[in-house]
Order: sequence, then C-alpha cells, then structure tokens
Amino acid sequence: ARFFTWRDATRASLKQKRAALKTKNSFGIYERVAEWYRTQSEQKSAKIAQSRWFSSAARLLAIPPQRLAVGMAEGVILGFLMAPIYYPLEFYLIVRYFQRRHSDTSM
Repeated sequence: ARFFTWRDATRASLKQKRAALKTKNSFGIYERVAEWYRTQSEQKSAKIAQSRWFSSAARLLAIPPQRLAVGMAEGVILGFLMAPIYYPLEFYLIVRYFQRRHSDTSM
C-alpha cells in the first residue's frame, strides 16, 4: 500500500478546488434559473402534498399527490414569474375593450 504524502494531499486539494471552481463558473444564467426553479418546485410541492385536503383531492382525480403537487407548484411559480407580463397586458386589453365599447355606443 502506498503512503499518502503531503504532495498527494496538496494535489488532491488543488484538484478539488479546480473542479469546484470549474463547476461554479460554468453555470450560465439559464442553468441557475433552472436550478432555482427545480428547488422551488420541490419545496412547494412537498408543502402542498402534506395537506390532507390536497391528498383527498388528488385521490379524487386519481393522480398521485406528489405529482399533482408538482404541477400545482409549477403553476404557482410560473404565475409568479409571468405576473409582470400578463397583469399589465390584461389591464391594457380591458381598457381597450371599454374604450371601444364606449366609442361604439356614442355614435
């Protein structure tokens, strides 16, 4: 058996640091967002799946509670992320509808 020397320890330590640095810097913005999305989805689905009411609703729909919870968690996260886009758009469309309706009735 070979002895583990300080040289081997230093080499292994440097190799670990280089690998950690490489993986840390190789993540782009999309990978970071995807990782955040995955962790948020897992956390929220675990909370939702623990609910007694939710478990009975999942049984009623014949879907495993964890799977239904993941779907609901993703819906909540996407709703939160898309809100800055669809709230102003929805408000704009409502205003345009009532403007057009008002202009049609005044003629």
